Amino acid sequence: MLEKYGLNIEYIVVGLAATILLLLIIVIGLLISHKKLKKSYKKFMSCGDGQSLEERFLDKFKVLDEVAEENKAIKLALKKLNEEQKKSITKVSLVKYDAFDETTGKLSSVIALLNDGNNGVILNSVYSTRSGCYLYAKEIINGESYKVLTEEEKIALNDAIKNGKLDELN
Repeated sequence: MLEKYGLNIEYIVVGLAATILLLLIIVIGLLISHKKLKKSYKKFMSCGDGQSLEERFLDKFKVLDEVAEENKAIKLALKKLNEEQKKSITKVSLVKYDAFDETTGKLSSVIALLNDGNNGVILNSVYSTRSGCYLYAKEIINGESYKVLTEEEKIALNDAIKNGKLDELN
């Protein structure tokens, strides 16, 4: 019957056999691949000591929760530390000068010590060859003194407020 259409039955059988053989090779390859995948899956789903993947995930989430709590504690401690740091001396300025005509070498000095709020103290060390050395302290509140400041004290105070670093005036 196929011969009247110009088809040879032997060619069709050989073609179908080749197709079946090709499909058989593909199925064998898929079975081998499936076996390897199944082996990998079993290995992934259980530890060497038999612990399941779910238990491992729960352990990791527990560790993650502990890290989050520790992170909160660190942030709180850092916030407190930053607040305390604002109270500490962070701005410093030094001015050296000659207090009297009789002394040279700029042995007298003014040091301004301020915190971030510009609160602190000015220390003025006045040196004289005749009467020795005297130290005067003046309180600074919000960048101002309620006592009269000398020119050198004003320079030290303004420099500490502006620059906040140790400078020397020559």
